[in-house]
Amino acid sequence: MRYKKVLVKMMDAVMLNCDQASLLISKQLDGKISWIDKIRLKLHLLNCEFCNRFNLQSKKIDEILKISPDDLSHKCIHSHKIDQKSKKKIIKEINKLSDNQ
Repeated sequence: MRYKKVLVKMMDAVMLNCDQASLLISKQLDGKISWIDKIRLKLHLLNCEFCNRFNLQSKKIDEILKISPDDLSHKCIHSHKIDQKSKKKIIKEINKLSDNQ
C-alpha cells in the first residue's frame, strides 16, 4: 500500500495536465524548456490528442509567422491550389500588412 502512494506521487510529479502541457508547448517554440520538461511533454503528447493537435497548430503558426511577406507572396502566387481571384486578394492583404509595419 505504501508503495502505491509513492508511485502515485511520482506519477503526479512526472505527468502534466493539459494547461501545463500547453504552456510547455508555447515555451518550447521559444526554445526555453529543460530536458526533463521535454520528456514530460513527450509523455503527455503520447496520450493526449488535443494537446497533440495544439502542438502541431502552434508549430505551423510559428512557421508562418517566420515567413517574410515577400516569401509569403511568392508562395501564394505559385500555389496551384488557389484561384486567381483569391491570390490577388491574399497579395493585397499581405501588402497592406507590410505597409503598416
